[in-house]
Amino acid sequence: MERHRVKRTYAALGLIGLICLTGCNQTPEPAPAPSGSTTVDPTEPSEVASEAPEASTAAEASAAPQEPAIKTASYPPRDDCTKQAGWRDFRAKLGLAVARRDADALAALTAPEVQLDYGGGHGIDTMRKRLTDKDYRLWDKLTAILPLGCGFQGGLAAMPWVFWNTPEKLDPYQGMWVTGMGVPLLETASPTAKPLAPLDWALVEAAPHMEANPKFLKVTELASKTTGYVDAKRVRSVIDYRMIAEPKDGGWRITAVIAGD
Repeated sequence: MERHRVKRTYAALGLIGLICLTGCNQTPEPAPAPSGSTTVDPTEPSEVASEAPEASTAAEASAAPQEPAIKTASYPPRDDCTKQAGWRDFRAKLGLAVARRDADALAALTAPEVQLDYGGGHGIDTMRKRLTDKDYRLWDKLTAILPLGCGFQGGLAAMPWVFWNTPEKLDPYQGMWVTGMGVPLLETASPTAKPLAPLDWALVEAAPHMEANPKFLKVTELASKTTGYVDAKRVRSVIDYRMIAEPKDGGWRITAVIAGD
């Protein structure tokens, strides 16, 4: 919004000289300030002083300008599935199965045709194997997913919540979600680098051609377009592993545990 400056005009003050008839050397008393004149209070906010550039002091002129704060956007996880019939019971059973790493309990919540990848991997037996397979580690994937909320769309539940709640302008292949509050966006790839802004569950786009498993990723925050570096452990791809569930056989069933797009 454009700010309007208010110009204050001060009337020129004239001093009436007293004529000394006898040639005496007298100094006239200073005239009082006319009514309606404005006195600048040094305790007033800086915005007030900026409205009267004529009255700015040398201290104000020499003061270093403050950099504007970087405006970032936050996408904290929510649970949009709790209002769906039967979801609370399903979610409680799922949490218990994952916490106990109970494959039978997890299988009981899973549809027989559960999809596990885009190359044909599917079925409960395959899922059981991948729970502990070092190349998949589905127990670890599910453990990481559960605290990240649930999104609901088209009759389907998706965990984490962000999977169905990203802006269209975000590139799904470069898009990443900052998992937490106050994660620093750093000027360089160093833990001691100058922080540019705190990221609170922000969405960022990773720079192309990233190094393999770097400690810091070069990213651009989606809302402010500020580029910096972030701890690689504090972000996850928006198309990383997610769990999809839908109503089946009188309850909710897991129909996919999958990554990619």
